[in-house]
Amino acid sequence: MSSTSEKSSTSLLSAQTLVIAGIVWAVMALLFFLLFSVPFSVEEGLPLWYSIGTYIFECGAYLGAALVCFRNWQSPHMVSGRNVWLGIGLGMLFYFIAGVLFGIWELYFELDPDVSPADAFYLGSYVVLIGGMVIAVTSKRLNLEIWQWGLLGGIAAFGIAVAIWVAAPDSWRAQLGMGTAATQEVVTALHQQPLPKEERLLWTIRPSYRQKEQQRLMLNQQQKKKQQKAKLPHG
Repeated sequence: MSSTSEKSSTSLLSAQTLVIAGIVWAVMALLFFLLFSVPFSVEEGLPLWYSIGTYIFECGAYLGAALVCFRNWQSPHMVSGRNVWLGIGLGMLFYFIAGVLFGIWELYFELDPDVSPADAFYLGSYVVLIGGMVIAVTSKRLNLEIWQWGLLGGIAAFGIAVAIWVAAPDSWRAQLGMGTAATQEVVTALHQQPLPKEERLLWTIRPSYRQKEQQRLMLNQQQKKKQQKAKLPHG
């Protein structure tokens, strides 16, 4: 009986099963986003169940990644580098806990998510992830040529540049003329009706606050357009 249960658990955690489960989860998350991410109206916005669904898909992915990393950490087939998997697994677990806390803070308590208990776990995830990557490099004792170090440096610089561009606020892209039309209108409205210094700083560095301000400004612009149309003489 014990051998049968061990075989079934091993088959469930096999590489092929994990890859298929990851692909299915990713496809489901993509379809959920594509089908339900467009609100019926700007006034109503996105429903609560959509926000809950995005948190479930996001946190589920981090939890699955953490379990896979812990599986590799405990696997006897890993000759070296087991602590690397431990560091990465702890990072994914911290991200999962942070996502759950962030969702409860924002959706259940309806508090401002700019500062929340999830920030401590986000910071902790960076610490353990960096530790795991440092162990992965130092444990190998690599002896690379100069051009190989240069290639690694170029790849690292490219990755950092892409990460900065993806995480850059929409206001920066709009100032460079690379934002969407809606973002350009919001930035123009901000210049015409500037926010206080503290709120403008939050609009720049906090995505959640920035989205709320964008929605508020777009609603104001739509109301002004409706008022202008109502004032026009009817022929």
